[in-house]
Amino acid sequence: MFTENTQQTIKEFISHVYVSLRTEYPDTIIILQMPSAYLSIREDAHLLSRTLSIPLRQPTVRIPLIHIVFPSDAFDDYMDKLEFKKIIIVF
Repeated sequence: MFTENTQQTIKEFISHVYVSLRTEYPDTIIILQMPSAYLSIREDAHLLSRTLSIPLRQPTVRIPLIHIVFPSDAFDDYMDKLEFKKIIIVF
């Protein structure tokens, strides 16, 4: 069961990883790999949502930030559409 404190910890961790990478690689799209999907947050989620026609998702208990998620098996199709972009995938 997720508590409000757990949600805040998850949000802070994801944000920390994202901000650290964004600072070091400002012109790069950051995608986080999850067990069966890929996740993007913040401005990258907005960009990918527009570029790939993936709807933005509102914060949830598990992912307390606006985000997009797409399944692992769609990765190659989506990356083909982003070939002109620099991408970092965090495992």
